[in-house]
Order: sequence, then structure tokens, then C-alpha cells
Amino acid sequence: AAVDLREGKAKEAMQVYLENKKSAMKLSSVEQNIIDNSELGESLYAIGKIQTALPILQDELEQAKHKQQLERIANRHYLLGEVNRHHSEKNYRKALEHYNQALNISKQLHLLAQQVVIHNGLGNLFRVQGDNISAAKHYRASLQLAQQTESETVSVELMVNLGLVLSRLDQSADAVEYLEAALDFS
Repeated sequence: AAVDLREGKAKEAMQVYLENKKSAMKLSSVEQNIIDNSELGESLYAIGKIQTALPILQDELEQAKHKQQLERIANRHYLLGEVNRHHSEKNYRKALEHYNQALNISKQLHLLAQQVVIHNGLGNLFRVQGDNISAAKHYRASLQLAQQTESETVSVELMVNLGLVLSRLDQSADAVEYLEAALDFS
């Protein structure tokens, strides 16, 4: 299922995880605690089943906390930030809480790639709320980290995001520079 998810086959991955969960219910509670059905919430989010993903991601977060899996805790906070920010939820306060918790843990663990997506998520959150100054701050932080991890694909997305936000802040010259740089990469 994880392979399906990485290949962009979210529906197939979700089906496999649901089948695994159904099979796991037949196991003892001790055996169930060993199983880590870690990508179901993410699969549901990826295919747009936001309201179904939300409680599953919350449950996955609690499981990760119980097992003291810090990297997974950070990831689930990030995903819960994404889900709460989604246009169908618009729970921006909750999204901000989850993003900030994810960012704090990711900084402690020096997870640069995770920090990139969290700052991008924060940028998106502030952008949809009309706070373009804060959005630009997080896009810049994300772009700087992405360049450290040499992630060209992510850098292009961030350059576009930053260019669009800067254009809204009447910083046309900088906006054009970032948008042109994004075109040069693609």
C-alpha cells in the first residue's frame, strides 16, 4: 500500500489499508498495537476524503504519541494542519496549532524536508486568510530550506507561491524575479 501511495495511486493504497485494518480487527489488542497502519489517513487526504481522513489522522497522531514516535508525530501534525486548512474545513486556528507543533518537533529533530512542507503549509494558510506578509515569510523560509535539501521540484512550487504573494504585496519586481526563476527550473 505504501508503494501505491508513493506512486500516486491513493485510491488503491486506501483500499489496501482498509483491508489490512479489517484483518487487524481479528487480532488480539496486543497484536493490534504492534501494527502500524500509518498511511491510511494520508491516503484519504490525498484523494480528497477530508472528513474521513480527519478522525483517522487524529487517531494516528494519538498512536504515534503513545509509541513516542516523534517523526511520525510531526508528520501527523502537519497532515492535520493540511486537513484543517482545506477549503472544506477552514478550521484555520486548529490548522495553525498543528502546523506549529509539527514545526517545533521537526526543528528539534532537524528534519529539513519536513520543515519545507510545513513552512509551505503555513504560507498557504496565511495566504488564504489574506495575510500575505506572513505567507511570504513562510514561503521564503521554506524556499531557503528547500534549496539546502536541493529539491528542485519543491523549489519551483515555492517560487511560484512566493511570486504570487509578492505580487499581492505590490512587490512586482521581486514577484517577477521569483516567477521567472520558477520558469527557468521547469
